[in-house]
Amino acid sequence: MAPLEYGDFSRFVARNFEQIELAATSLECAEDVSLDRYIEGVLAGRKTNAFLDGLQPYVCVNLSVHIGRFAKRHASAKDRAAFKGKHTTALGFEIIALGPERIEAVITSAVASVRPMATELKRFFGSLLRWLRTNARNPDLRPVIDLVQAIAIRCLPLGPGDVFATRVDAERRLHSLKTATATYGIFEERIQTLLTEAGLIKPSELTSAQIYFDARQAHEVLTAALDTATSPEMAKALGLSLEAMRLILVAGLIPCVEVPTQADVRIYYRVRKSDFEAFRSTLFEKAPVVRINCGLVTLASAARKCLRQRTEILRLALDGKLGSLSKIDDTGHLASLLVDWAEVYEKLETQLPRNGSDALDQSHLLNARKAERRLAAASGTLRELINLGLVATANVYNPKRSRVQEYVLASSIDEFKKEHVSLARLSDILEKFPGKVRADLDRRGIGSLYEPTGRNSRYYLKKDICSLLSKEGAEALDA
Repeated sequence: MAPLEYGDFSRFVARNFEQIELAATSLECAEDVSLDRYIEGVLAGRKTNAFLDGLQPYVCVNLSVHIGRFAKRHASAKDRAAFKGKHTTALGFEIIALGPERIEAVITSAVASVRPMATELKRFFGSLLRWLRTNARNPDLRPVIDLVQAIAIRCLPLGPGDVFATRVDAERRLHSLKTATATYGIFEERIQTLLTEAGLIKPSELTSAQIYFDARQAHEVLTAALDTATSPEMAKALGLSLEAMRLILVAGLIPCVEVPTQADVRIYYRVRKSDFEAFRSTLFEKAPVVRINCGLVTLASAARKCLRQRTEILRLALDGKLGSLSKIDDTGHLASLLVDWAEVYEKLETQLPRNGSDALDQSHLLNARKAERRLAAASGTLRELINLGLVATANVYNPKRSRVQEYVLASSIDEFKKEHVSLARLSDILEKFPGKVRADLDRRGIGSLYEPTGRNSRYYLKKDICSLLSKEGAEALDA
């Protein structure tokens, strides 16, 4: 507008008539007229749209603006081509003029494409949600708020207590793995496995907050999964410490449906109550009650005498191989179970030596002290290697002590040393401090064979190390 035209509309029209005529016939402005004409009709008392006629004119205008923005923001590639050159408000009016079904189709299509998380709703809905929340107490917007919130409840994992435009009171239609975990107290991984097995969801790479499923259909599956016992509950019922209970579960004597990982805050295991009851029933129901001085011993005492783990004796009992299994009372505690330790020893010795050595050469058995020297490591490290199954042992009768004794197989130590090298030995070869050697290996992505406890030795595979050593160092490694 030229300076002389300010305040003079007639002069502005006279000098810019061609541009005004062109603008009036352009596609963008022509489409804007549909909303204008509708508002003019409403003001004149004409009712032409069953849905929009129930709203105040200014609400129709604002709804057109915000729905138009939402539609353009989440348009598919095909829709973006169709929307090109179309005014946002005109697009929004085109959508809302087709009624609630069309509004719902636009929103649900965008949700299906993006799968927004609950923390992303503000960003996903943009100005539409901000407008609804700002006017939450405006009675003129109540029909629109109720409509959009109802749509959101149908296509998003929202339930009682959640907030969309207003606080949600309606029954939950959808869950995500994240919301189901909060509701049922079950790990996300287990929920995903249960629902995949039930056919309610498919394997997906989406995040837990983006995997949606029908809340009603999943309820039966997840409530059934809640009929479980945790490791603290089982430990209390069996009169055990948490560590003793963990060893039973790690040994696989009771199948677990939920196992903690290093990333989990909770450290307990979870099993089906039916499996736990079957475990207890097998051990206690048929075991006769005897007096404590009947010549039998507790499981812990039998384990010490046979140099075996209590879990190995329990496995024999569960398999029905211990005819001497008895109990001193009906408490249901493992400490009340009694066995004949000679029977236990006989049953265990008929099995293969631990770690699969089926050809035992007694001339190559090592006691603990000799085994430590052969390994060149402290007793704690030797025991850890045995527990991890990296060094084999056998229980053999020692006539000097008149008892069964655990021996280490020399061949298993030699095999282990052939394939592995300790951090201390590697430090000597490289003539560097162990901490620096370990840092260098970590930086190269070479991890230790296992994460040792306490001050026990750390071992690496030789084949991972050889390429890092000189010829002399490689020769020293095999010396």
